[in-house]
Amino acid sequence: MYVTRYLEDHIRRLSRSFPLVLVTGPRQAGKTTLLRHLADAEEQPRRYVSLDEIGPQTMAHDDPDLFLQRYPPPVVIDEVQHVPGLLARLKPVVDRQREMGGYWLTGSQHFPLMREVSGKSHRRAVDDAIVGGIPVDSEYIIFVIDTSGSMFSNAWPLVVRKMSETLDIYPKVKGIQVMNDMGQYMFRSYAGKWIPDTPGRRKTILSRLRTWNVFSNSSPVEGAAVAQRRP
Repeated sequence: MYVTRYLEDHIRRLSRSFPLVLVTGPRQAGKTTLLRHLADAEEQPRRYVSLDEIGPQTMAHDDPDLFLQRYPPPVVIDEVQHVPGLLARLKPVVDRQREMGGYWLTGSQHFPLMREVSGKSHRRAVDDAIVGGIPVDSEYIIFVIDTSGSMFSNAWPLVVRKMSETLDIYPKVKGIQVMNDMGQYMFRSYAGKWIPDTPGRRKTILSRLRTWNVFSNSSPVEGAAVAQRRP
């Protein structure tokens, strides 16, 4: 018997905004069941391939371009942690196709996968809002935001909307932190510690973000380094 997940609506919404949606979490958490249930309800059939299986895994590792040709979007690619390098090959394909919600991925090792997604070779993918990730077992959220002048002038309403959508995905967590790509904290009083999650603090974070125009060199290196030192 299928049990309805609260993430269902969020995945549908992310699929309207992002070409690639990554769902991560521990094994047997229901990631595959969730995505296959959503796929069954779609009008257009969505292919499914599992990298747990030796044939697809070998193809994805040895010839990722052939693998992506064999499994075009819309597609669910399950257990992508077995071939993390596939994400690098997906980037130019996603850039070219720009089909919203075309790729749904699952992975059982969140942090190695997200390093693969957000590494320097994928910076433009993150900047262009290509990847929408949902780590289903998250208890804390860290936002590292490009606060450069070009972002603030040209894309800030989108930044605010994406933060709001992300917070909606996690109705309750143990802690939140917000910093810019230079490693500057939005709230200095919470530097080096978590902001407790309450409805009032969420409203304060979003309100502050709307006018948070601090200096940035538009490089994620400093902010990522600070974020990785979080307690």
